[in-house]
Amino acid sequence: MAYQYADYSERSQRLIAAGQLLLESLEDKSIDRSIAIQDLETAAEADASSHVVLRFSAPASSQAAEVSEPISPDDALSGVLLDLQGANILLSAGIALNEHGKGSNKSLLNDSLENAQSSQTIVKSDLKALMFAPEAGVKSSDLEGARKAFRQNADGVLKDIVDDANEVVNDVLKKLKDFDSAKVLESIDKLGESFQVVAAVGKLIHRGIELLNMALAALAKLFGKEAFAKVKGNIEEIWKKFKSGEYTHDFLAWVLDVKGTETLITAALAQKDVKITVIDNATNDLPALSDKYKSKMKLLRSLLSAVAVAGSIIAVLHAAAPWIPLAFAGIYGALIGATVLVAMDYADSGHVLGWVRGVGQVAGSIKP
Repeated sequence: MAYQYADYSERSQRLIAAGQLLLESLEDKSIDRSIAIQDLETAAEADASSHVVLRFSAPASSQAAEVSEPISPDDALSGVLLDLQGANILLSAGIALNEHGKGSNKSLLNDSLENAQSSQTIVKSDLKALMFAPEAGVKSSDLEGARKAFRQNADGVLKDIVDDANEVVNDVLKKLKDFDSAKVLESIDKLGESFQVVAAVGKLIHRGIELLNMALAALAKLFGKEAFAKVKGNIEEIWKKFKSGEYTHDFLAWVLDVKGTETLITAALAQKDVKITVIDNATNDLPALSDKYKSKMKLLRSLLSAVAVAGSIIAVLHAAAPWIPLAFAGIYGALIGATVLVAMDYADSGHVLGWVRGVGQVAGSIKP
């Protein structure tokens, strides 16, 4: 059965349990370490991201032929996250076992497990909230009330879109602040290129590098070079504003063209002879849109934290290799691009991705 977002918690828990068992085997000689290693290899064996992203990126007709359930962006993003966490746990387990020959270090395995556990808690609560969220049920008594309800709900969703995106972008910028400015944008084009395996490593590290490469290649494919190219100018402007101390929440709202969407809303509500039920139906579409958006921002935030852990691990394996800052600057820059692309899509899906019917298109459904 194809991997889905709903599978994330169970798959992640298997990884965490296997990593914890291996960690315990380093302290408790009564635990068979070979079994612990085998459990970890099995838990990380089936990569989720590359297959699910390929299906998501394929034409709808191809998806229908391969799987009974459609592939969603949440399936793809959580698959990338799962593989990043699997790579981190494999790599750090190999370091704990001294597969790299530089001495055992268990702290990175602890960090990887804590990171995966934290993300699992966030996703579990997110899935529960989405499962039991009450349906919207606005029923206006008059036309003016219907217009007011839509305006208030749409403005609230737009505010959430900017607020959540701004939080993720700020978190990424904090990671980028110590990187060479000239390398940040240059390195985005290299996202998905392979990390090299250090010489004479054991099988856990080797498999971890493979899985890390698969996850990063899947992340690049999920959004696509063309999409990243379209927002590269936005990333550059955000980066310049940040470096000069001028980056603000309002600047991000400008990048996302929130004003443009607000203009669409005003025009839609100004039409004559629109039925109350038509406006109410549009209003009732907005809560689900907001829930889906918040889900993606949580996944992007979790991806960011997993990438930070991966950076610490790769730095240990490759010491002072000069390509490391370039590679991770590219990943962080791409995460800004991904956040901007998703936020644009939800503000008004006339932008690039076309994953969702955004606020602008919901407003556009209000017609006489």
